[in-house]
Amino acid sequence: MEIYDTSAILTAWETGEEDGLSDKDEEILARCREILEEIVTDEMSDFEKELAVHDWIVENGEYDDTVYSNASRSGRVGYRDPYGILVKGYGNCLGYASSFQLLMDLCGVECITVVGAAFDSRSDHAWNMVRLDGEWYCVDVVWDDSLADPENAPPSTVARYKYRYFNVTSDRM
Repeated sequence: MEIYDTSAILTAWETGEEDGLSDKDEEILARCREILEEIVTDEMSDFEKELAVHDWIVENGEYDDTVYSNASRSGRVGYRDPYGILVKGYGNCLGYASSFQLLMDLCGVECITVVGAAFDSRSDHAWNMVRLDGEWYCVDVVWDDSLADPENAPPSTVARYKYRYFNVTSDRM
């Protein structure tokens, strides 16, 4: 799995200079500004920012399973990077993880994207780790998004699954 390079977006965020951004990166940055303006305030702790970003992605993202419905194993445009989740509303695990990473970076919360394996090492997978108060925690936004059907599940079930992989230990992952 190749992680999308967001360095140009981060530089544009920090400097305010968007010249030289690709059209795709311009759209991603504009969407990041909208999202963060809506969900993050200066008074929030790093944990509160992380929670707000996690919840926004879970509530607005949809797993792109079109990758499994064709012989070439190709999903929709941007499904593996922040464009898919942030602009179009869909993505695979790498799309979710890279979107979470970018928003955490823009919030100033220390975060990394982990690329590894799942399901007894039979499937590639990506998730994140955040550093809060000197401790590292794992966050898997895509698994938190895909474990409950909010429309057909009791509210207590949705809440329990929504945070099943939020700030867990590496052993739990």
